[in-house]
Amino acid sequence: MGDAQTFARNTGRKLYQIVYALHGFGIGRKVTRTIWKKSPDDNVASFWTITKIRPYRDLRRIRAWGILTWQGVPNPQEKKIRRCLKRQWILLERDFMVKTNDKIECKQTESEV
Repeated sequence: MGDAQTFARNTGRKLYQIVYALHGFGIGRKVTRTIWKKSPDDNVASFWTITKIRPYRDLRRIRAWGILTWQGVPNPQEKKIRRCLKRQWILLERDFMVKTNDKIECKQTESEV
């Protein structure tokens, strides 16, 4: 416990911390988990596109739904986003993805809010 690789994977934020800072709770924005990016030059994108947010009254938790794009292939069905309280979430830039041959590839690096 406490090795450098584990710390690097967990340096993101909780999902509610990201969406509360965005206009409209980030509906339509793309978020990913730090553990999904295997290497800095990994150019196949895996991310969630947020479609619906339901905050709890204490504003420390949320229920979120979205469209999952896994390794460049989007899933057409909306699903509940799990593990929202993990400190592994980062926000992707708006012009992050480029669609090529039914796969979505990364164009820029990700950023935090």
